[in-house]
Amino acid sequence: VVYLAKFDGLGQCTEARENDMGEIGIVDSKYSVSVVCRSRKWTVGFKPVEYTKGLLVDNRDNKSYKTVTYNWGNVVQTWMAEELNYAIGAGASCRSYFYVGADCERFGRTYSWWSAMNIGIGDMTIRRVTLQGDTIYMDQKCIDTYAGGPDSVNVYTIFNACGTKNTAEKWIFDYTDPALQSDLNAHQGICPDGWRIPTANDWRTLLQNLGRLYGVDSAKVVPVLFDETATGFGLKFSILLYTDDDGDVHGWTDFYETFAVANPHMYIVGLYPGIPGIDGFGLRMGKDPLYDEPNDSSVGLFTTVDVRCIKN
Repeated sequence: VVYLAKFDGLGQCTEARENDMGEIGIVDSKYSVSVVCRSRKWTVGFKPVEYTKGLLVDNRDNKSYKTVTYNWGNVVQTWMAEELNYAIGAGASCRSYFYVGADCERFGRTYSWWSAMNIGIGDMTIRRVTLQGDTIYMDQKCIDTYAGGPDSVNVYTIFNACGTKNTAEKWIFDYTDPALQSDLNAHQGICPDGWRIPTANDWRTLLQNLGRLYGVDSAKVVPVLFDETATGFGLKFSILLYTDDDGDVHGWTDFYETFAVANPHMYIVGLYPGIPGIDGFGLRMGKDPLYDEPNDSSVGLFTTVDVRCIKN
């Protein structure tokens, strides 16, 4: 990094330049990567924003989690700065990364959406409205199969058996509890007491305010969440590198940062780390594959979710 910074004319990283940012090119690539001056050394990363670190202790199992608080002026947000690692049985599994393997303590757990919400199939209605205005509820057999989770049956099989061929007729998911339906900010799910499952708007507030500080839009600011020094948020990823038969080195990131959101249409938030030249950074706020984009080959990434709780 130091050599490339000098090659690209960034100059020396001195104490007076602490937190200065720049970009360096990647050899034999059209991409560049963001670097920041830290402790007199150019480092891949971003300038820091203001945040406060904290600690959350879950009184259910006494596990502790790092937290981070941002004061955006009009609103204060306190997030878990680690993935939830609350064991609930078959509905959760340990997260794993390349070269590391499954490790609940370091990477937390992934959950079915139903487990993350801490609800049963009877707490949801699944229906669609035909072009003729008729309301059609999903057959109970299809609901039971779908609620079994991605390990029970392929999502495409469910869609083909229970869905509609008319793309204008989408499945509509709603909570049966009117109070929950009207106040998504009250959904605790499997979060500890005093915390809740975030909404899509919670994530938008985070990303839009970070984007404002860094001068980019919401999607392009996603990589800063992977720089713990800069934002304290602490998203994790790993890189798998391999050499092909011609001796060329290739790689991709192991990204499964897809988080549960309390919105009734099975919303999730997918965050990509964005290693230039390997995978593009990005943001996806998407619906469940049975509800939206059934032919998208990437929906397999979104069949289970991580949980980052936000403080009430």
